[in-house]
Amino acid sequence: MNNVIRHIYILASLLLSISVIVTFAGDIISPVRGVVTLIFFMTCPGLSLVTLLSIEDGLMEATLIVALSLSVNTLIATGMLYFGYWSLTLGLLLSVGLTIVGIMLYAIIAFTYHDRVENQSLTREV
Repeated sequence: MNNVIRHIYILASLLLSISVIVTFAGDIISPVRGVVTLIFFMTCPGLSLVTLLSIEDGLMEATLIVALSLSVNTLIATGMLYFGYWSLTLGLLLSVGLTIVGIMLYAIIAFTYHDRVENQSLTREV
C-alpha cells in the first residue's frame, strides 16, 4: 500500500476513535452512534496495528484489519469476563487506547523512517 493511503487510514482511525468517545461521553442517542460504534469496533483496533506490518496486498490487508479488530475486541471482552469486571465503558476505553497506541507507534516509525530517508538522500547529494 502507498504511504499516503496509510496516512489516510490512520487519520480516519483517529477521527473515528474521537467520534466514538464523543458519542459515548456526550450520551448522544442517535442511529449514528450505533453505526459509528460498529465501524469503529470492526476496523480501528486492527487498522492501527495492521498498518505497522506494511502489507502490499490491499485485500489481504483489509481482511487482516477486520479479523484482527474482531480478535482484539474478543480478547478484551474475554479478559473483562475472566477478571469479573464487565463494563461497556472499560471495553470501549481499552479498544480506543489500543487504537491510539497503534497510531502513536505508526507515527514514530513513519517519522523515524522519513528522517532516515531524508538523511540518506542528503548524504548522496553531497
